[in-house]
Amino acid sequence: MAGRGGKKFSMNDFMRGRYGMDEYGQRLCTIVIVILIISVIINFASKAVGSWLMYVGSAINFVGLALAVYAVYRSLSRNISKRSAENEHFLERSRNSKRANRGSNRANNAGNARGGFGGFGKRNANASRQAADIDQYKYLCCSFCDQKMRVPRGRGKVAVTCPSCGEKTIVDSGEKPGA
Repeated sequence: MAGRGGKKFSMNDFMRGRYGMDEYGQRLCTIVIVILIISVIINFASKAVGSWLMYVGSAINFVGLALAVYAVYRSLSRNISKRSAENEHFLERSRNSKRANRGSNRANNAGNARGGFGGFGKRNANASRQAADIDQYKYLCCSFCDQKMRVPRGRGKVAVTCPSCGEKTIVDSGEKPGA
């Protein structure tokens, strides 16, 4: 496709200076797909059940299309600072909800069989294992969900994926003692 002065324009040229897709936009698109699938199912069911269900399907369809327009607006926006702030707010809310869920799991596991109330015996067993392994492993906490993890020492920079929340980080594994 020829543009001004015979120059070819591409999608990269079009998207230059625009925000693009982020985690919040991906979540919006997922919600739109789910809503539109529900709308199609309701519209098929309305033919069998009755016409009142058709209005419900149309309303759900309208909500899905409105969210789709908003998702496209966000990705084509040139106001990058505002879109970044929206994404950060979304990420913070999703982090807080994951932490709240993880806290409720801790409360449910308070009276575990090992060590009695609160898992104190398990905590002490982990502490003694950590003290014995301190020469071979570096212990760290996930910055996203506070899950304890360990990495082998002396491997340089290591990519670590949290087993609890899936957050990926790169950490320095430290030096082996005596090396």
